[in-house]
Amino acid sequence: MLVEGMAKLWWCFILSSSPFLLWGDQGELDRLVAESTRVRSLTPDFSELTRQDWKGLQTSFRSWLESRLPNDAPALDVMFPKLEGQLKAELRSHDLLQPDKPEGAVGYVSALKLIQPSEYRNAVIVQAGISVPCGSDDSWYLYHFTLNGKQRILEANGSSKHGNEFVDSQFSSLDRFGNRLLYLSWDGVQCASVWNGLEYRVLRLNPEADHAQPVLSGDHTFVIDDDPAR
Repeated sequence: MLVEGMAKLWWCFILSSSPFLLWGDQGELDRLVAESTRVRSLTPDFSELTRQDWKGLQTSFRSWLESRLPNDAPALDVMFPKLEGQLKAELRSHDLLQPDKPEGAVGYVSALKLIQPSEYRNAVIVQAGISVPCGSDDSWYLYHFTLNGKQRILEANGSSKHGNEFVDSQFSSLDRFGNRLLYLSWDGVQCASVWNGLEYRVLRLNPEADHAQPVLSGDHTFVIDDDPAR
């Protein structure tokens, strides 16, 4: 406990004396800007784009994000309360956030949300999306922090070639071995059809949340506004 407390005090001193430390590697930001610019300029008919066209942007977004996340648990305790706002401020200052009027605004960051789940100490959930034709293609990440580092435990996306918007995540209660189940779901990005699909995953997380094991997955179609009793 003494070592952990001293580490937290050290991070408080470093962060207070080095305001630019939060912004990390400039190279990751430059790559994110370049990928965003590339996707925006691909074609005047954005409806022709598919996930393969913006895959590089998703990768650059994740790399930039991970370069900005705290390096360990003591730093996480200090930085987390203001971290989401600081990340969005950096994105906004480089014209990377989706405009308020999103018509045709493909290739921007459409979603960024950081959550500390009550089920796991020193873990962070990141919900991250990029704007695609008719919606947002959303990724879901889980990071585990220790005294000495951090690790990405899970990266989850939908599988539709047109993108998937995140719907929900739920943790189960503990089983007798200390494991939890994690439920994730997305629906499909689509412009006008009343047909859509709900894609879901269920994974098992161990007590320390340092690895995730797939349990089951599925994809069910449905008609928007249809009577569910029929």
